[in-house]
Amino acid sequence: MDGRGDPLTNQQVITLLLHHLVRNRGGRGTVTKTFNTTVLVNKLCAAWNLPLTEVAIGFRFIAPELMKPGALFGAEESGSVGFASHLPERHGLTAGLMLLEMLAIARTTVNRIYARLERGYSPQPR
Repeated sequence: MDGRGDPLTNQQVITLLLHHLVRNRGGRGTVTKTFNTTVLVNKLCAAWNLPLTEVAIGFRFIAPELMKPGALFGAEESGSVGFASHLPERHGLTAGLMLLEMLAIARTTVNRIYARLERGYSPQPR
């Protein structure tokens, strides 16, 4: 949920987690996503010079990528995310804690963080 009580989409959560891993935690490495996950992940990876691997739909295609050397993060369109520094499996609790850490560091709302990301990497002027 965002600061107004509205639900965040899976795509927004994935983008926010990647932002936090790279910007706040200094993460580097390969990002893996299913091909139908938000294109904003592609844009962030390009801007931050992170390798990006696209796989078929299903976390079963992401998990093996998380076990490879140099992996950072994996996500699929349904909101399942995995962290290479943790288990090569979906981990919602870790994702929730990462989002809370992001908010504590940023000292602003999730809405503002996401709006900045969207503006910074959107091809359309706002």
